[in-house]
Amino acid sequence: LEAKALILAYRTDTAGSLAVTVNGGDAGKFTLRPTAGVYATSSAVVSVTAGDVIAIVNPTTGGVTETYIDYVDFTDSPFKAVSTLAATGLANTTDGIAVDANGDIYVSGGPGAQNIVRVTPEGEMSVFAAGFNTNGSYFDSHGNLFVANYNESSVRKITPEGVVTTFASSLDGPAGVWVDPNDNVFVSLFGANFSGVGATVLKITPDGVVSTYATGGGLQDVIGIVGDENGRVYASNWAAGSLFDITDGNVNVLAATVGRTNMICYSNGYIYMPGPADALIHRVSLEGAVETFIGTTTRQTIDGPLAIADFERPNSCAFTPDGTIMYVMDRDNGLLRKVDAGTP
Repeated sequence: LEAKALILAYRTDTAGSLAVTVNGGDAGKFTLRPTAGVYATSSAVVSVTAGDVIAIVNPTTGGVTETYIDYVDFTDSPFKAVSTLAATGLANTTDGIAVDANGDIYVSGGPGAQNIVRVTPEGEMSVFAAGFNTNGSYFDSHGNLFVANYNESSVRKITPEGVVTTFASSLDGPAGVWVDPNDNVFVSLFGANFSGVGATVLKITPDGVVSTYATGGGLQDVIGIVGDENGRVYASNWAAGSLFDITDGNVNVLAATVGRTNMICYSNGYIYMPGPADALIHRVSLEGAVETFIGTTTRQTIDGPLAIADFERPNSCAFTPDGTIMYVMDRDNGLLRKVDAGTP
């Protein structure tokens, strides 16, 4: 099996979707948006092999007008296989992951551990910072790593040299962190003492000025937070896995996923949401279409092509700067998994 991106050029007046089947089995769908009389493109990643029969079937959501297809084409997908890069030794504790400009991966230990482990792209490991609890993390443009310190209600700033300072304090259970291109630090609040009542995302300027960026509107037990290249910001609730567009503080539901979601990540038009409860990695388009990207509901560690790969309890993800590699932390076993175009 090989993962391919199936590209559809279409025009329609009504939002909806078209289902994709491979040999008669469901393989995903194209999300369609109104195109105002011009052609647009949509894509779906499918796993295929020589001789497979691929079909595009009737709209799976209601559309009252006709949909016209100009062409369908294949292109290589940047994501074809899953492999295991490293055993971090942080089984049952990992709770965050970030990738620096050089491609090194930084794994946060979670509320029950005291270290941030640095892993090179070759799998070599070392302790980058120690002595405090760590959760979600993200790098700014200067190479500083900002980490949510849940147990101490603070955000720590760690320089490339490993110098640790407190960037913000007295926060209500900080969980996730994302940094925008202007080095503003966004922090999701889960709620202190594992209360799960956090319903707020904070914005902290590079000078340390804290303000409320978004709150209410369905936000609850917020953990995941990320932004795209268009200036939009997204956040997710932990228990239900609901995904919100919170741009400029306007909270709107973008998608409902199937269960618990921890740290999320973004690349090339999709938000990726590891599900520790169902052992799946979900992918959400910017139009809100939800699909299973990798995994089955069987908890097991299987490397190989996307169609057969499995996870124990995926709970956080991060991309390399060029978007060609996604790293996923498998919490139960502490394995750092790599999703890329490598040979299965």
